[in-house]
Amino acid sequence: VEKIVEEVSRTYNVNAEELRSSNNRSAYISKPRQVAIYIVNELTNLTQENIGKEFGGRDHSTIKYAIDTTNKKMKQDSKLKSIIEDIIKNCGSE
Repeated sequence: VEKIVEEVSRTYNVNAEELRSSNNRSAYISKPRQVAIYIVNELTNLTQENIGKEFGGRDHSTIKYAIDTTNKKMKQDSKLKSIIEDIIKNCGSE
């Protein structure tokens, strides 16, 4: 999870603590956070409840929403899909 958060932070040029924070809901941080949540869900065996704990104690329904939303956006936006694929590649390369 740490590596994924670091990689998403670097890609989107945002602070890793902000990604995990429960306080910040502004758009510039919520999109990268949704991407991070999606990738954590893809690459780990964590439950949605545990992913929620990693991201500021969010409810599992919030995690499900982030995953579903990112999935939908990826189908409509090939640039986003390729960014996410690159992040996944970078996370798996070590």
